[in-house]
Amino acid sequence: MKIKVLISENQSMLREWLLSRIESEKDIVLVGDTATNDSIFELLNLHVPDILISDFNKDGRFDFEMLKKIVKDYGDKVRTIAFTDTARRSTLHNFLYFGGYGFLTKDCEKEEIVKAIRFVYQKDFFVCSRLAGKVIHEFSVSTPPPPDKTSLDKLSNREKDVLRLLIERKTLKEIASYLNISLHTAKTHVRNIKDKLGVNDLQELNIMLIYSDFDQ
Repeated sequence: MKIKVLISENQSMLREWLLSRIESEKDIVLVGDTATNDSIFELLNLHVPDILISDFNKDGRFDFEMLKKIVKDYGDKVRTIAFTDTARRSTLHNFLYFGGYGFLTKDCEKEEIVKAIRFVYQKDFFVCSRLAGKVIHEFSVSTPPPPDKTSLDKLSNREKDVLRLLIERKTLKEIASYLNISLHTAKTHVRNIKDKLGVNDLQELNIMLIYSDFDQ
């Protein structure tokens, strides 16, 4: 079964480039293309493609409200890939948060177009390599490293119990209730954990624990 793709791109040269790139693939079929937003939903209703590749730019040609409507109307039946001039982290985050699957900048490598289609068709998320590299770099310099075994060995058994519950996103009140301890004691355990793991506050600790392999 071929992957059905619909394209919405208002720049004619880019649209033709996308068309020629996709039409050369044997497992992908183009079911329609448009240069305007007005016909997107008409074409979606007509073809119900597996993938929508849409121009997504700062002028709001295709915005988050349209994305949310597509997700509401079609769910995972139609998965959207943004084709965009912007490389802002906030746009990428919001696009994925509101239900998008793929994010391609317009200077991405040609082969990434097809790779993105195939990834998203399998319900995997895809970000073009140039933007992914930027995001990974920013993440690596802004996120505290996960605790190592030496740091974890400093924790008492009770502190490890508290740490497990923090990883499960429990609040301090929930931790106190679950462990049958006072709220003051729970706060003391958290303060000791922060000191032993070398973090400054609860927010920094939570960020660290997201990427922790702690399973003791």
